[in-house]
Amino acid sequence: IWDARTGRVLRTLDAEDGSVFGAAFSPDGRLVVTASGFDGKARVWDAASGRVRHTLDASPGGVGNVEDVAFSGDGDRIVTAGSDGTARIWAADGTPRATLTGHTDALEAVAIAPDSTWLATVSWDKTARIWAADGTPRATLTGHTGRLWSVAIAPDGTWLATTSGDQT
Repeated sequence: IWDARTGRVLRTLDAEDGSVFGAAFSPDGRLVVTASGFDGKARVWDAASGRVRHTLDASPGGVGNVEDVAFSGDGDRIVTAGSDGTARIWAADGTPRATLTGHTDALEAVAIAPDSTWLATVSWDKTARIWAADGTPRATLTGHTGRLWSVAIAPDGTWLATTSGDQT
């Protein structure tokens, strides 16, 4: 964790397996969730102390990586994106809420709408999917010819942007 004004390292969070693929702060800045990569775990950290509060088994059985994480704008939920093709919704206290299935290849990224009512996932299966906050599928977006790498939702929640290996 860095001080953005000074560039000074404030705290180092050790994910134990040596890889961290994504990180997100809670809206109040008190928690950080990390996608801890190769061990199939996401960790929720106390930003001030650097201690792990919860470990989320985001890839049960140790199959797959955790590629990305996001906190909802209301701070109530965390979403993990896994290379096993699933996204998982968790309560902020680490309680599992839902498993989102439908992609046919690894997920690469996840984003949650600012009002926390919906989220989006992108996958190597060349699709983006939109889900309700409870994990109910809403839409599958097609048109890319390469793997999708990232997703962003506009601040007003009306636009979605994706990036792909197809150079679009």
